[in-house]
Amino acid sequence: MKPVITFSVAIIALSVKTIAQLPNLPGRLKVTIEKVTCVEKSWDELVEFDGHGNEISATYAYRIYSPSNPNAARKGADGTVIYGSSVNGMTRAGTQTPNLGGITNGDIISMNKLILDEHINTDEYVVIAPNVWEWDGPEKTTINSFNSQLNDDLFWV
Repeated sequence: MKPVITFSVAIIALSVKTIAQLPNLPGRLKVTIEKVTCVEKSWDELVEFDGHGNEISATYAYRIYSPSNPNAARKGADGTVIYGSSVNGMTRAGTQTPNLGGITNGDIISMNKLILDEHINTDEYVVIAPNVWEWDGPEKTTINSFNSQLNDDLFWV
């Protein structure tokens, strides 16, 4: 049994060594929100006026910062559509109902949302703040307020 374990460790070490990016070299960083899984559906009142099951959207903000050139910081923020029951302009997702969708326990929602695709220099730091929201209304005052505060907070990171 020991030779197999030793051999496996050697293969893993070799893989990490040959695939890893070399130190002190810039590169391209690409970050995508692939999917979100509903582990446990949240309570949405007895009568779900906003649609069947849960509704979700993802928002994010990022900042790329270089200590050697603070004024050249780059930032971005955006979000996805609202996924859920196909009512109120939402994108159909989930299995709560057979015809209209809606998100329930165990549903996997494919988003494939590109967050970041940037050249990163060796002296730069990248901070990414993703958020997933359970959505219960057409107005976005809370989300917009949160995103504005998040953008301000990332400025000070």
